[in-house]
Amino acid sequence: MKEKAPFMRAFMKNYIFEQIKVPLSIESIEKKESYEKIIEFCLNTRRRIRNEHLESGKKYFSDNYALFRELLLVKKDVIQLQQLVYKAEGVGQKIGSFILVVFIHYILQDNEMSKQLNVPLDTHVIRIFEEAFNEKPPNVGYKIDAKEYRDFQGKLKENSADGNTIYFDYFWFIGKVFHTKINPGRNNKGYRLCSMCWIKDVCQSNDKWE
Repeated sequence: MKEKAPFMRAFMKNYIFEQIKVPLSIESIEKKESYEKIIEFCLNTRRRIRNEHLESGKKYFSDNYALFRELLLVKKDVIQLQQLVYKAEGVGQKIGSFILVVFIHYILQDNEMSKQLNVPLDTHVIRIFEEAFNEKPPNVGYKIDAKEYRDFQGKLKENSADGNTIYFDYFWFIGKVFHTKINPGRNNKGYRLCSMCWIKDVCQSNDKWE
């Protein structure tokens, strides 16, 4: 999956940064306005987010911009950054981890800091683990300090080639593009692009499409 990093960065540039009109560069951290646009985009990826959570989240990150910037660019302290991000109201493991991935993996491209990140567990990522690898990740709503969540993130680190689990995050792209959700009886519009899928050589799914 590591070799897909350049593609994913180019994809994210189009998916996020061009859409909200901010550069995919350190400039987006150094300018508060760009930082706030990225934060708002990330917060809005939460399904059915309540308006009060969105507004309180935006205010929280705006108020903590200086600290966020210092921890990210000066101290490079991922642990304190995680504490700051996950503490925001309405920000669970998925959105909090996504925010950190965007700033550290995609903008800074800092490999050592990326190694300390949690893989955001959304429905796509969880489905790929379950259907392609017969693994049962913790529920999306699990707290980051829950034993099941910490154990699973640790297991990912043990099974990553260079200790960097962030490449497992690309599973969400696989889940949206190559291995979409299919209801029993195939009565919806789900599909499998198995011949093109990035994990076709290691996928253990019993529902492969030719």
